[in-house]
Amino acid sequence: MSLGNLPGFNVCSWLCGCFRLFDALNSKPKGKYFKSPLRQSNASDWKRVFAVSKKLVPSLKVYEKGVLTPLLSTRKSTAIRGLLATVHSVEMMMEEIVFSENSDLK
Repeated sequence: MSLGNLPGFNVCSWLCGCFRLFDALNSKPKGKYFKSPLRQSNASDWKRVFAVSKKLVPSLKVYEKGVLTPLLSTRKSTAIRGLLATVHSVEMMMEEIVFSENSDLK
């Protein structure tokens, strides 16, 4: 797997980012840190994780038939597209529900 021309990339930081993304999407009502529910009070944390994920995931490349190919161009891109759609949907729901002026979820 390759990440193209992303400066400063290392596998450890990429894996950590993946864990944080899945923790944010799989939060618990009494969770702590990245496993805590998405709230307005921790918006800077989850917005940063989502932004990095939306930039990093489309840049993933795999070798297919000996050629380095963007993962989103392969036949197995459905899961990656689903993950990106989920991140986008959760962001939009948070903006609409939590950050609206008459929200009780602040």
